[in-house]
Amino acid sequence: MKQFQKYVIGLALAASLVILLVLMAVAGWFFLKARLSLDEPFAAYNYMATPLFVFFFVMGINLIVAIIFGFQTTALYSRDRLFERPMERGLERTALAFLTACLAALLEAIYILLNVQSVFVASPFLLLVCLFLLASQLFFLLSDVIRRGRVLREENDLTI
Repeated sequence: MKQFQKYVIGLALAASLVILLVLMAVAGWFFLKARLSLDEPFAAYNYMATPLFVFFFVMGINLIVAIIFGFQTTALYSRDRLFERPMERGLERTALAFLTACLAALLEAIYILLNVQSVFVASPFLLLVCLFLLASQLFFLLSDVIRRGRVLREENDLTI
């Protein structure tokens, strides 16, 4: 069953990575299109394209980092290296990547709220803030569980 889980998690992470890369490519295309054409109905908001793209790019890079650490922790799990320091650090790094993506989404939502002054336009990024914050806290929780299990195992190994 563990081998099946490993493949399902790996497939889900690979699909997430591909979808994220395609989404970043589409966002880059829209960014270039917005910068090159000035006769669109959104030309009044053209000044917002660069900061929004930077926040989106930072968010995407951090999600890619989180997925890479997800691959690392899945590989450790498949090799029965669950209660070890590399697993704990991988989960902590995943949580930090999600927390940084949360910060980028929050900055993007604030930027939209200040410039467009519409909660409706900023609501997808506010939802992302909540989701990334939840994911980061779950990975911090898993990291703490792994740390406590590692400490208990080390104490058990020392007991005669």
